[in-house]
Amino acid sequence: MPSSYDLLGLVIVCGLGCANPSHAVWEILRCKERNMPIFVETNTFRKAAAFAATTLPKRSSVPELLGMWVESDDGRLTLTAYDGTRLASAELDAQTDGQPLNLLVNGAALASAAKALPASQPKARLTATEGGLTLRCGKALFGLRAMLADGYPDVPEPPEEGAVTAHGPDFRRMLEAVGAAVSKPGAVQAMPALMSSD
Repeated sequence: MPSSYDLLGLVIVCGLGCANPSHAVWEILRCKERNMPIFVETNTFRKAAAFAATTLPKRSSVPELLGMWVESDDGRLTLTAYDGTRLASAELDAQTDGQPLNLLVNGAALASAAKALPASQPKARLTATEGGLTLRCGKALFGLRAMLADGYPDVPEPPEEGAVTAHGPDFRRMLEAVGAAVSKPGAVQAMPALMSSD
C-alpha cells in the first residue's frame, strides 16, 4: 500500500501507482515541469548529497542557509551548501538537455532523500517543477519544495592571487606524513605549526 510522508519540506511517496495520494504530494508532483529530466548515477548522487550536507547548520537565524543549491549546466550537476563560514560543493556527471537549473531546496531533506534511494537502481532522475524538485529512482518518488533564496548570503570567492593548486590525494598524504610529527605528546610545544615551502 503506497504511503506518503511530509518532513522538513520533503514529500516522499513510497511506491508508485498510488490512487489517492495526499494533497501535499500533488502540490509538488503535479506542478508543470520546467525542465527536462536530469539523470545521474544513483550512488554518486547519494555521496555528493551527503558530502554537501556536511556544512548544513542544524539551525540558523538565516533560513536560507538550511538550503542546498541544485545546479546543472553543460552535462554536470552541482550540489552546494554554505553555513556562513564553510562551503561544501560536490559536482558529478549528469545527462541533461543543456538547459541550466538553479534551485534552492531544503538541504537535510535532499540528503535524506538521496540516502533513501534504492541501491538496486543505477540511475536517478531529477526534474524541476514550478513547485520545486522531484527525485525519482525505481519505485521511490520524492518531492522537495523550492525555497526562497532572496536572503541567501553571497558566497565569498577564494582569492586567485597567491593561490596554488594541489592534487587532492597527494596533499592528503603530505598532511598525514607531516602531521605525525606533531601527534606525539609534547610535540605541539616544540613544533606549534606546520611549515610549508615551495
